[in-house]
Amino acid sequence: MPRGYGVVYADGACSGNGQPGASGGIGVYVPGAPSKSVCAPVSGSRQTNNAAGIQAATEAVRIGQSMGKTSLTVKTDSALVKNAHEQYIPKWESNGYRNSRNKPVVNQQEFRELHRTINDSNMKVKFEHVPANSGNRGHDMATNLARGSAGSRNYGGGSGNGGGNGGYNSHSNGGNKSYGNGGYKSYGGGYY
Repeated sequence: MPRGYGVVYADGACSGNGQPGASGGIGVYVPGAPSKSVCAPVSGSRQTNNAAGIQAATEAVRIGQSMGKTSLTVKTDSALVKNAHEQYIPKWESNGYRNSRNKPVVNQQEFRELHRTINDSNMKVKFEHVPANSGNRGHDMATNLARGSAGSRNYGGGSGNGGGNGGYNSHSNGGNKSYGNGGYKSYGGGYY
């Protein structure tokens, strides 16, 4: 594998998806460099599985850039993210982010940020679809990270999905760039 080439796994999760009080999380797993992996809540008011998946993909690109990669493959179970990058975003950029019914694209803000992040990274970015629940270790790790921060918008304390102790592969909220207690770059009591 060329030195400038990288592979990361990205996934999003949302506790209570589609319901009032829903809370999403993102997970990015970096094989060979787990300290770069990320477990964080979805930002913004749109707390859905799709918003989480798009934000996870965006964070994956940022991580690849921070590692000095020139080419990055983001493996995700989100066909929406893959298809948006390959087909939809170029159309949306030219039509003001309107869908086929001439309505504003849902998750427009997240897609714009993904597109901007890819362009600013100066990397060749490819999205590869990985089936969910297929036993793919890298994807399972990203899923665990995302689930570990979904439902964690209270930012620490307690246990389970509302905060707690854990490493980067934890269903409780911990790990790299997490918002619970413990783990690397934790925002609630561990290292930063």
